[in-house]
Amino acid sequence: MSKTSLFVDPKDEINVKFYIGIKNNELIGAIDEVSQVNGVDYEEHVASFREPNYRDVCELADKAMTLTQDGEYAVGVAKVRMSRIKKLLKSWDLKDNDGKSVPAVPASIDTLNPVVAFTLAAALEFSLGILDEAIS
Repeated sequence: MSKTSLFVDPKDEINVKFYIGIKNNELIGAIDEVSQVNGVDYEEHVASFREPNYRDVCELADKAMTLTQDGEYAVGVAKVRMSRIKKLLKSWDLKDNDGKSVPAVPASIDTLNPVVAFTLAAALEFSLGILDEAIS
């Protein structure tokens, strides 16, 4: 998306790379080569998202807020992450254990290994400038 455009073009895409490896028989994720752990062989993955528009931002913000039993508001960060991926994901190159392509649909997102899901979410957030702001 052009940061100077007044409107979001629904054809605009955000393409992200993320990396999944195995260390000590457990999955490990990275969003770039700098964040990769030395000595781990990573497989590069690519996902494509559509640019979020104003409606998306408002809906995600509304989903983020929950009312606690004490009557206070709380932010559900994990809920927002999952909702953002489900709402914006267009495609990915993920395959199942048999090497068959897995469709980029909400039901597939629900069954992702948490390490893969978190890494995918972090890669998207970094591309959107959200993760970068949280780290600063």
